[in-house]
Amino acid sequence: MIFWPDLVAGWPQRPVRERRRMVCEIGRRLHALWLDRIDLRCLPLELSVLRRTNDHWEWHCPPDQLTRKRFRLSTDRVCSALLNAYGSSGLPFSPLEVELLLRKFLRPQGLDRADIRQVCRSLAAALQVQSALRPDLLYRRALRTESSFGSSLYRGYWAYDPQLSPGLLAGAVAQAERSAGTPLKQSHRNTVWHARLLEREVAIKRFDLPRWHHRVRAALQPSRARRAWAAGQALRALHIATPEPLGFLEIQGRFLPSRSYVFSAYEPDSLDLRTWFLRYYAKLSPAQQRISQSAFREAWLRLYHARIYHGDAKLANCLARPPFDAGIERARQLAWIDLEDLRFGAWMNPYRVLRNLMQMNGSLHDRHLTAAERFEFIHPLRQVFPYLEYGVTKRLMRWWTRKRWRKERRRRCGS
Repeated sequence: MIFWPDLVAGWPQRPVRERRRMVCEIGRRLHALWLDRIDLRCLPLELSVLRRTNDHWEWHCPPDQLTRKRFRLSTDRVCSALLNAYGSSGLPFSPLEVELLLRKFLRPQGLDRADIRQVCRSLAAALQVQSALRPDLLYRRALRTESSFGSSLYRGYWAYDPQLSPGLLAGAVAQAERSAGTPLKQSHRNTVWHARLLEREVAIKRFDLPRWHHRVRAALQPSRARRAWAAGQALRALHIATPEPLGFLEIQGRFLPSRSYVFSAYEPDSLDLRTWFLRYYAKLSPAQQRISQSAFREAWLRLYHARIYHGDAKLANCLARPPFDAGIERARQLAWIDLEDLRFGAWMNPYRVLRNLMQMNGSLHDRHLTAAERFEFIHPLRQVFPYLEYGVTKRLMRWWTRKRWRKERRRRCGS
């Protein structure tokens, strides 16, 4: 007996023939449920199981969790339900397996193979559109719904107790701020420190609004803390690594916003990627160095393919998780931070791509990374961005990177 979560987790490792038998059984069972007027849009997939009896697979859903309708769903609604399940990673099937499932489900309704293939092509096109829109929809939904309580002075959210009053949360934040030690990061507008907040070890980031035009702009759009919270929720839903977002707090002044806070899980064993690079990169073998470069490229390209633009993609805004001594073997060990700079649904034009590459390059001086190693990092990206081969692009990158070095040296970050 195999439960659905275990089936999804181990699906790629199963033999192809066994996977096809399972898909055929699920397709036949879906057709039987459809004939019985069961609403296929709300199937309890997480509670379903696959049993093997006499070299034959049987798929079962709990009868008490099924919803019966007065009429059968139309084929369009069934395909829409399949699209939603596939887009939310509820189905682990490949495109060929989806076609096989639809063949077993639709063939008894009189559709031939050409009609089924047309349905699969339409489903693939709709899935491509949905995958492009999904990150932006997740982000906007979090912006809109995750501030369930508020008052004239405070608005916020705490994940472990959504009904916590804003006054109590603000008081706990003030007490944590007074007892905090040396800030982990600090600038003229942002401060990050580690503290114990409401019996939780958290990283607190405070966003100050020092000038009046900063406060006016904050009054006309969501605060940076709320944007960082919503971005963290969207990244976690998309399975992109980031520290767990725990909540946010917005404090209003008399007429305009005063400051805001965002809270995330504290990871004491993690290092920002720039610190990891200076501490461990030179000790790695050439093969491990190539693995670490590939992992960072993959982590950045995951944002690119999801149409997410990080406005400040320097190495200090990416966390490296242990183990450190063996190099970064997988991109899932890299977690993005400073999420208030993320833009969802962004068009990754050449300017933004070059700006991100400049921010990565400008995080390390020439004495830390040679020109050959920089070329080795950028060279595989030319398959995705062909304009990186142009001579004018290379000259622009050199000039822009040196300008970034001077800026980071003044801020004591890229020295």
